[in-house]
Amino acid sequence: MTTEHRRFFVMVLLAIALVPFLMLAVINGLGLRWNRSSSVPTGLWRVSSEPIRRGTYVMLDEPIKEIAGMPGDRVTFTPGGVYINGRLWPDSAPKGPNHYPFSSIVLQSGEYLLMGRNPLSYDARYFGWTPATIISGMVQPVWTSSTR
Repeated sequence: MTTEHRRFFVMVLLAIALVPFLMLAVINGLGLRWNRSSSVPTGLWRVSSEPIRRGTYVMLDEPIKEIAGMPGDRVTFTPGGVYINGRLWPDSAPKGPNHYPFSSIVLQSGEYLLMGRNPLSYDARYFGWTPATIISGMVQPVWTSSTR
């Protein structure tokens, strides 16, 4: 193999190796994020500046969770699951000993209850309420396992 062929071969390998990084940069630049967590549908999500509402999804640093409880809501943590204003969140019974203490709270201004739809989701049943200050933004599905 000639030196010229080696250089060409190395350049092609470098280009192939850089493609995933360039794609990530473009996706992030467009306000899109990839969710790997099974708490919500995996796939591509669009970051939005819309206000937080019940049922919307928000992004923390990495995981995406659904807003289940809003300020003023009464949340009750029990062995059988999490109740929000008296309604049981589906499949919310904690699956291990390291759960949030069983109790009732009323969410205050700037406090949200974040839940996943997967029974094994690491969410409020384990860490309680979330302050608004660590929510990065609201997200909407673009292309996910539930929208394909």
